[in-house]
Amino acid sequence: MERDDDMPGKILIPINTEQSVDKVLNELKFLNPLLLNSHITLLYVQTLVYNTAVGLDAVVVTPEVEPEGLRILERGRESLGKMKLCCQTALKTGNPVQEIVQYAAKERIDLIILCRREQGLLESLLFSNMSDELIEKAATNILVVK
Repeated sequence: MERDDDMPGKILIPINTEQSVDKVLNELKFLNPLLLNSHITLLYVQTLVYNTAVGLDAVVVTPEVEPEGLRILERGRESLGKMKLCCQTALKTGNPVQEIVQYAAKERIDLIILCRREQGLLESLLFSNMSDELIEKAATNILVVK
């Protein structure tokens, strides 16, 4: 299949749980023919944990987070391989929205595919939705998978 200029060349798929891997990859089955010539990156962002006992500026990355992120990325890579799609993976640490926006800009990503996590009423009132923040801040196209 030849590459069409209307098809995304570089695709970023941020994943943070095994459920998001399953959800996004299930949707990608329908897009598989369009993605065959795309460069796909799976991105896992470790969220920083602030240790308030030490001080507000003390950041602690828990040791179990990195292996979990690597395991989730590897599972995503294997799943894409079964679909005959190749990908690279990236592991970042920081604020997920900032890291995704920065990575997309630096790597000149054409499309970000997001898995929207369902929130309850109270949760949606208290916390912002990462998908909404990314739609607002990212300078690239975004596909949201419900």
